[in-house]
Amino acid sequence: MRLLADSGQRWGVGVDETSALRMRWHGAGAGPVAIEALGASGGWLFDAAHACAGDAIQARVHYLAPGAVATVAADGVRIDGAFASHLDRAAPGVPDSALDDGALRQAAQALATGRERVVLAAGAATATLARTPQSRAWLGDNGRAGISDLLLRIAPAPACAR
Repeated sequence: MRLLADSGQRWGVGVDETSALRMRWHGAGAGPVAIEALGASGGWLFDAAHACAGDAIQARVHYLAPGAVATVAADGVRIDGAFASHLDRAAPGVPDSALDDGALRQAAQALATGRERVVLAAGAATATLARTPQSRAWLGDNGRAGISDLLLRIAPAPACAR
């Protein structure tokens, strides 16, 4: 997120070593992009349109469970699938530190079950992953939950370079 905030780029993605995001461009130039999550864990789509927020950096994020397809166009993100406000399943535990392996993914899984926010230590800062009124959850191909329209905020953070 720091790179997105400092570079002025709006979109970013993230995956771990067991996953991939397949990207397909539709049309020429700035046409929509379809992003499909593949593998064991899925991946992240970051929208950093409003990354600089006072003493914090933030992004709207979508955790794409395996099998999910998100379409990114000029008017925003659309994710295909059957959605619920939250999934009726037990909430997983989450680690205390955002630096632990899989911490944000575990936080997203907890939010998909209805938890409103997860606050994690992030060095000298805190990382807060929270649901928004637009958040929707679904089950991916391998039973892992996906969730859209979360807010990830890291504070305090040095001022944005742009």
